[in-house]
Amino acid sequence: MSMGSEAIDWIIPGFLPKAETILLAAQAKVGKTLTAWDIAYAVIAGDRIFGEQVNGKGKVLIVSSDESPNSSRRRFKARGFDLCPEATDNLRIMTHLDLSNLLDLESQLEDFRPDLVIIDSLTSITRESGLSEKDAEFVRPIYRLKDLLGRYGAAGILIHHESKNKEAKSIDKVSGSARIVAATWGIWQLVAANPDDEKSPTRWLKIKPREGEASTHILEVNPKDSWPSQGIFTYIGEFGDESGEKKTQGERVIELLNTYNGRGLTYKEIDETLQIGRNLYRVLDGLESKQIISKRRSQHNQKQWVYATLSTTNLECENPGDSPPPTLLLGDDSEEVKTLDTQVLEDIHIGFTYDSHIIHIPQKINEGVNSPNPCLDSVSPTDSDIHIPPVLEGGRGCDDSSENQTVLPETESDDSQSSDRTLKAGSVVTCEKYPGEILVIGEISGTQAHCCTTFGDKWIALSDLALSV
Repeated sequence: MSMGSEAIDWIIPGFLPKAETILLAAQAKVGKTLTAWDIAYAVIAGDRIFGEQVNGKGKVLIVSSDESPNSSRRRFKARGFDLCPEATDNLRIMTHLDLSNLLDLESQLEDFRPDLVIIDSLTSITRESGLSEKDAEFVRPIYRLKDLLGRYGAAGILIHHESKNKEAKSIDKVSGSARIVAATWGIWQLVAANPDDEKSPTRWLKIKPREGEASTHILEVNPKDSWPSQGIFTYIGEFGDESGEKKTQGERVIELLNTYNGRGLTYKEIDETLQIGRNLYRVLDGLESKQIISKRRSQHNQKQWVYATLSTTNLECENPGDSPPPTLLLGDDSEEVKTLDTQVLEDIHIGFTYDSHIIHIPQKINEGVNSPNPCLDSVSPTDSDIHIPPVLEGGRGCDDSSENQTVLPETESDDSQSSDRTLKAGSVVTCEKYPGEILVIGEISGTQAHCCTTFGDKWIALSDLALSV
């Protein structure tokens, strides 16, 4: 229960995870094999598919035992595999596989090390088993197949057909025992949007992962002559989000979380930055459901979730960094906020030393920083230890005078600590109302300090502040 959810490694983000097997099912002539070939081309060439960029170029092993070699050759050429230079080394084809004997497949996996294995079809590789797909025992070799692909880190697409029973709905349309569906990570069902019109190019791809939200995506079959340049399908968008607004918002969230490199941000921190509004709940739920991002409970408030893009949410560290790094005010009247480079901020975080509650920063923090603070700009780069003096309101200069200092209220403390209780601009403090460390950035009044928090610059009562020592 103390572990956070971990993000998945994807071949196609949100659609096809590594080391997992999905079942692609459809009725005859809808285009399930064409869909698999389009995916294979995208993985080999490193292209986009279903509106997503595949994660790098990869190897594909295709088991094509459901049609003749001549038919497969025509399909490959129609898609343009012969024009794809990467296909020479990164595409391998098997024309036969017996699911009851996986030694041949394991030999190919060991030698070729594919990222994706496409098997067309489940029916063709089980002909020699003597079992009916309605038998409960039929599913056992599927589990062995899935485990074998997983051991080699390969994703699998297992093509299967649907029954013609018009009364069946959803995944019940998948032919055979219900255990076939349960054996895989998820089900893809390709459906003709207008089954009464054979010429209609529109298809619905219904994605149902074992965990997380189901989704439906709209595809259109392109004219055959355009397949080498445009692909077999054009991706229209997710059903209900054809404009791509939710997808765009998700991309903005991922980009923001990547900026903080696994530090983690709360809902409020994300919304304060991106201004998405209440739809952000749906966006975060969707990304977490697809396991594109991970989440854990905040160490500052157990009722809040912290979201991140890295799968390191379970690691304990001295400074977990739930909150974004501090921002600094520019040295002009506009009070524009600027965020420092991530690596520089990490250097700052690691480099703090405390001496009588006055902050000192090692020399490396001055390297690579175009600081808006004239106090930093005036420091000689040869200094081995930089002391940040107080900054006047708006960052206009430096002042060590007592007017820019104040005394913290008395708090319970160890007698061994320094008796110096002064709070100066440049001090790092903590506050019960805001997570993370807070930087005192300017003027200090009799009862309040001007501070920089993860939510912008704030005036905070001195009674709420404590030295972060």
